[in-house]
Amino acid sequence: MGETDDDVTCPPAFSSHVNTDRVLRHRLSPVVFFLLLLLPSPKEKEKEKEKEKEKEKEKEKEKEKEKKEKEEKEKKKAKKEKEKKEKEKERRRRTFASKEKEKEKEKEKEKERRGERLLSGRREEGGGRRREEEERRRAEDSSWSLLLSASLLFLVLSSSFLLLLLLLPSSLLLFLPS
Repeated sequence: MGETDDDVTCPPAFSSHVNTDRVLRHRLSPVVFFLLLLLPSPKEKEKEKEKEKEKEKEKEKEKEKEKKEKEEKEKKKAKKEKEKKEKEKERRRRTFASKEKEKEKEKEKEKERRGERLLSGRREEGGGRRREEEERRRAEDSSWSLLLSASLLFLVLSSSFLLLLLLLPSSLLLFLPS
């Protein structure tokens, strides 16, 4: 039959991948012919495969980027942790050194105190008696001062109470009806 693609009533976009002469030769039903026209062409299939491959490549690239970013983050974390550990070690070393210096100073002070005690004990053999007497005097002075402060407090309270008793009857007279 010498018909071309232009003579067939199907749209040209669909007829490009279906051989209409062959379809007409076999005298297929119009439904089957239409279904054949709806099938994707091999070129379109290839394009879809290429697109899928490109998408897969892009996904792989994204995965690689994510892996690299994760590795960089891990490296940064490891570096920060290492720096923190180093700082902590340095701080501990400094505190240990300062504590050692303080201990040495305390030892020196203790040695000086011992030396002063020995010297003062040699100079004054009766130093213990004098200390006891001074402590007794201080205790007596503190007891007298305590007694004096208690008596002053009693005097102030009693005088204020007496003053209140004197003023109370006169204030009650003001409130009584005449």
